[in-house]
Amino acid sequence: MIAATMAQGTVGCAGYLRVGADDVYHMIHAPAAAPRACVLLCGPIGGARERAHRTLVEVARALVNEGFGAMRFDFRGMGESGPGFERFTMTDWRADIAACAEHLRGLFPDSPVLLVGVQAGAVLASECFRDGVGDAAVFASPLVDGSAMLRDILRRQLMADMMAHPNSPRVQREEIVAALLRGAAYNIDGYFWTRGLWVDAAAHVLALPDPGEARPWWVADFAGLSRTVMVADTEPHRVSLQADRFWEPSAYLVPRETVFRDFVLGCARETAGRRRAA
Repeated sequence: MIAATMAQGTVGCAGYLRVGADDVYHMIHAPAAAPRACVLLCGPIGGARERAHRTLVEVARALVNEGFGAMRFDFRGMGESGPGFERFTMTDWRADIAACAEHLRGLFPDSPVLLVGVQAGAVLASECFRDGVGDAAVFASPLVDGSAMLRDILRRQLMADMMAHPNSPRVQREEIVAALLRGAAYNIDGYFWTRGLWVDAAAHVLALPDPGEARPWWVADFAGLSRTVMVADTEPHRVSLQADRFWEPSAYLVPRETVFRDFVLGCARETAGRRRAA
């Protein structure tokens, strides 16, 4: 474990958490006093992980400045958690969230935990929340399931390739899917997708809580995106944010993350002081 002093009397602590036979890199942002609540930031996967990195760092710093703890981490096969993306699936990454939440609760046993999932992280965090992980949850820009999420990433990749190489032969999305199902690995946004990832994704469905769920939770849409994930009896939990989708390619060198940051701060305030789940 490596500890380093940060600004404004806070402490940052980076290290590795053993999950299965592999390590998950994580960074703890903590105030000098006991945190009012702790926030586990579960980001997107693949190339979106790099694009979301700065925004999630800024969110973590803002949380610490208001007396909250925050934990960022890289799913196995991504970022500081090492190479080997092709060895893992969404089932593995759901286990990463559960392990990180348990680690956070062990560090700060008196602080309630807010899960904040973004895109793929939202789908996986929703499954963990359903299983009793966390005292509150935010699902930011989730799709209905893992398959829809992968198809959306694939669509965006093909659009980007078409714009970058307008004279190259066109590859259809279904051609790539067929190749994956035959066992080929395919480079998408710098990460090699596999048949295992594609097949496993179908098993991960956005698990919105029942209307009677006592723990607070929110679904955040970005810039008026589709509300297809919502149903009538969960409408009170939906928030529409006029904010940049900071995990996607953008014309801005630094995405304008302040709306999302302030939203997460508000959810953390509501989580603070609540009795921790048993």
